[in-house]
Amino acid sequence: SSSLCTATSFEDADSQYAAGPVYLATVNDWHRIAETWWDFFPLVYEQYPYLLAEMYAFCMAIANLQLSFTVLSNYMISSPTTQSPTEGWTWVLEQLKEKEEEDVCEYSPRQLRYTPTVLHY
Repeated sequence: SSSLCTATSFEDADSQYAAGPVYLATVNDWHRIAETWWDFFPLVYEQYPYLLAEMYAFCMAIANLQLSFTVLSNYMISSPTTQSPTEGWTWVLEQLKEKEEEDVCEYSPRQLRYTPTVLHY
């Protein structure tokens, strides 16, 4: 039988289900997510036996359950070369332009309007 995640549009997959940690959900939703994630992971790993297979399985599980996530883009930064819209670099760079500086470390978080709270490395 076909899974609901295979009928998910590219736009919905990208905007509602392509989520990375930190995840927030109700206990009841977590039970459903965990069971579906557990079922999907071996199938994903069989086709993609690499790092992030578990995250792809998670995204497929929540799409299959139609549990869309609200993706917040300001909480995390990793490499400055990352071009992902799901990281807080846009906020950091906009504020540096306003201050006409090139080093975000010159300011404390209290001096900037918005600051990411997680450094992913």
